[in-house]
Amino acid sequence: MKSNCMRTGLAILMLLLSTGAANAQQHYSMNLLGFAPFSATSYYINGINNNGDVVGYDSAIDGAYLYHNGAVSSLGFSSAAGVAINSHGFVAVRSWGTDLHSYLYTPGLLRWFVPRFTDLGTLGGSGGLNNTGQTVAQAMNENRTIVGTSTITAPTLTWHAFSWSAGHMTDLGTLSPGGWSNANAINSLGQIAGDSFANGIDRAFRMVNGVMTDLDPANHNYNSSAVAINDSGQIVVTTDAAWQLVPVPPFSFKFVAYPGPITYTQIYSNGAFTNIGNLGYNDYVLGYHINSAGDVVGTAHNPVDGHGHGFIYHAGSITDLNDVVINLSGWRISLAYRINDYGEIVAWVHNDTTEQWQTAVLLPIFD
Repeated sequence: MKSNCMRTGLAILMLLLSTGAANAQQHYSMNLLGFAPFSATSYYINGINNNGDVVGYDSAIDGAYLYHNGAVSSLGFSSAAGVAINSHGFVAVRSWGTDLHSYLYTPGLLRWFVPRFTDLGTLGGSGGLNNTGQTVAQAMNENRTIVGTSTITAPTLTWHAFSWSAGHMTDLGTLSPGGWSNANAINSLGQIAGDSFANGIDRAFRMVNGVMTDLDPANHNYNSSAVAINDSGQIVVTTDAAWQLVPVPPFSFKFVAYPGPITYTQIYSNGAFTNIGNLGYNDYVLGYHINSAGDVVGTAHNPVDGHGHGFIYHAGSITDLNDVVINLSGWRISLAYRINDYGEIVAWVHNDTTEQWQTAVLLPIFD
């Protein structure tokens, strides 16, 4: 209770600071995670909750880990990674190797309660545990609803987005018959964001009350993916949309979308798209997550040094995290993957001298 009160107070403090000093640049301290010094941890597979707990994969144990109260512990599942954790310590786990299923980890909340793993099952198909199909968990909300993608029973290997809750898995379908789909994110309201692929084009969708909708139904000829959604319904969309002016006989013109050469990031909200910009270079910008304040984190390519740089987009401005972390000590923030509602960021960092990779938590500093 004391911890929750302290974090609620921190949230209020953050709101006051952002209101009183909207243009002040936020700085961070960095904590490296891992069982052994510089043990490899996997990026694209991490989760963080509003308590600051982190889950992921660590090579020292070749399995899923939990970072809690400054300490790292094993979840007891090898060849697997934690992909999401809610505020009560439930974890969505993705496995590989011969298993290829996903699980819900239920913590031992009381002394006599043994933690357990619940197999989510599959939508059918082949491969995986006992050739029963494959499931890839991507996200989980506070209500323990897990979303991702699973093989289905079909003439050829096909993947469909799924939602799993209370022991039941639901096939979410696709935007186009015969295509595949993936659910990337779910908010506390049960709204889902993802992408659906067919006819050579990948399309971003959202699903509300069981209805899957293309985010830009008027323009189908470019690629997009909805990768994150917050409780306000703001969606992070990566896209390669470019526009060209084409003639419309007899005497008119119109702009038509097509797949461009650069992938960038937009925020979709109330039917409108906002480009979050770049770090000063006309190169790729990939957003991965969004919190309740609308802050977006991701990675952007820097053609000068040839590396990806983690960024945060806040209050209409995008910032290279390498410019605002006070204790980099030779590490480079390569990718920012998750951010919670208190502004704490899970990042993938690289030491360009030793060539080591590590997961880190970036903690906001308040003066």
